[in-house]
Amino acid sequence: MRGYKIFPLRLRNDWFINVSYLVVDGASGQAVLIDPAWQPDRIRQAVRNTGCRVTGILLTHAHADHTDLAGELSEEYRVPAYMSRVEIDHYDFSCARLVPLHDRQTLEVGGTTITGLLTPGHTAGSMCFSLPGALFTGDTVFIEGCGLCNGPGGSPVDMFHSIQRIKREIPGTTKIYPGHRYGRRPGAELRELLMNNVYFTIDSAEEFVAFRTRENQSGLFDFR
Repeated sequence: MRGYKIFPLRLRNDWFINVSYLVVDGASGQAVLIDPAWQPDRIRQAVRNTGCRVTGILLTHAHADHTDLAGELSEEYRVPAYMSRVEIDHYDFSCARLVPLHDRQTLEVGGTTITGLLTPGHTAGSMCFSLPGALFTGDTVFIEGCGLCNGPGGSPVDMFHSIQRIKREIPGTTKIYPGHRYGRRPGAELRELLMNNVYFTIDSAEEFVAFRTRENQSGLFDFR
């Protein structure tokens, strides 16, 4: 049984909605914030409500909607903000108390071990954060699809290989917690994505790239 609790936080900036997370280790009360953005008072209230002690901030990638409050809250709580070394270097990203992470590097939050997995595709150095029974995916993987690959540093080939890595290394019962929701609530098990997320059903890199970059997609988040 996992020894932590996950508190999803739907945070809004006008029409744009992100899902950030507060993850609290049950034994110690230590906690991390994942991709905090937009509404600092709601995040502070969640921290107060749980009675936890924030010991770190985890950043899946450098886009502003996932890093908006990283510097402010890292200073306020006097804790490090972690991001992959590849992402930091590629985008020249900086914020207060920034600490680079390498692939498979681990962090201890009380009795909970968190492992950073380098999963490029949406950006050059996107990183998912793996806990026993949970994977926080930022914009790499959504319950319904996967992230855009046509921005600076993005690559559909890298996205294919990142999804293949998740399929290889993450148990099917692991719950997936992305940075946005497009119909499905965060927390679906990976085995559901293996059956219902089209990007998990394609086993050829060539077919994956052709499908992800196809013309005439009807909407930004029309994953099929």
